[in-house]
Amino acid sequence: MTLKPTLILLDAFFSTDFIVLYPLLKGSQTEVVVIQTMLSTYNEGVLPPLNTGLIPGQDSPQTIQGAWKRYYRNRALWRAWQTIKYIGQNPDRLVRRKFRQNNLLSTYRLRDDKVFHVGFDNLPEWIMAPREFDFPERQVLSYQKYLGVMVDLTRTEDLPPTYLTLMERIAQERQANLNLKLLYVSLGTVKGAHAKTRDLQRFFKRLFEAVGTQPHWQVIIAVGPDLKDSLTKCPSNIYMLAWVPQLHLLQHCDLFITHGGLNSVLEGWTLEVPMLVYPLNYAWDQMGNAARVVSQGKGLLGDFRNDSAGRINQAIRQLLIKCPICSKIQ
Repeated sequence: MTLKPTLILLDAFFSTDFIVLYPLLKGSQTEVVVIQTMLSTYNEGVLPPLNTGLIPGQDSPQTIQGAWKRYYRNRALWRAWQTIKYIGQNPDRLVRRKFRQNNLLSTYRLRDDKVFHVGFDNLPEWIMAPREFDFPERQVLSYQKYLGVMVDLTRTEDLPPTYLTLMERIAQERQANLNLKLLYVSLGTVKGAHAKTRDLQRFFKRLFEAVGTQPHWQVIIAVGPDLKDSLTKCPSNIYMLAWVPQLHLLQHCDLFITHGGLNSVLEGWTLEVPMLVYPLNYAWDQMGNAARVVSQGKGLLGDFRNDSAGRINQAIRQLLIKCPICSKIQ
């Protein structure tokens, strides 16, 4: 069967597929749109790279430009290594060669002034986030579109019996103790890809120490079975579950401790839950998402590998007491 689509959506991580598609679609009415599951990754001269925690206005323009220079330098070194490894070839050279071979118009000039993946001038890009979440200094390119809040607050989530029983018990305790706070901890569904198991174990042990002595804090942690089995001596006020209905839980908790993935952050942001962000990976966008949370007064940025139990405890206390969006828990 021959397909004649009117629209093709390309994941931004596979944007170079556009080069392959171009000869096939040339002269047709088919539109190609890049779906960006991060915020804008372009260098506009004012904003920092998305993989840093820098904030315009708080960090100097020189610091921001220095971050871009380091990114470009590291990328050049990686490409040089790839060239040596593959005897004169690297992905960047292959992309540019294919661009010329397929006779793409100069309208679609390759853009290298960005992080993570290849960009194209004038190729429509839909960003799966609200413009309001990004820094106000962001200059939206003519072919970019922020699609707004993509969190479906009406979505149906499975509510496991174990989870419901726990939530009912916590609700009863909160009625009897108005000072009781509910904390939710999730470091993402692919945390193993961003951090080593031993680093995760060390962090959770420090977290246990930080919250385990606080009788007025109840903590629900979403953690996979492998990691759960390795975490012993769990304090009595901490409940570890293999999975939780995150959107449902966020509507009942007072603080969200997250790794900073855009989906999770936007759910917390939309529901106005204060966030303590612990990025696991400095190579992608988690630091940049955390920077936006901090700049808007919606939370704090932590250091996953180095924060002590005391520092974690202090950050939690600060958010529960002073966070501007914490009116529902004061």
